[in-house]
Amino acid sequence: MEGCESCKGTGEASAETAHRIRIPPGVRTGQRLRLKGLGWPGRNGGEAGDLFVVVRIEGEARSA
Repeated sequence: MEGCESCKGTGEASAETAHRIRIPPGVRTGQRLRLKGLGWPGRNGGEAGDLFVVVRIEGEARSA
């Protein structure tokens, strides 16, 4: 791809993206969240898709 700084001759482009999000109260370890419109655009362009993340909470209190 001519002029593509992130292409390295492999036919693939990559980039890092950071998003600041709010985790809703009551979310537990292992829960999956869907973040609308924060994923990558479709293969042929267009709107960004959804980003799915799995929550990991460190230091979570465990009940017996």
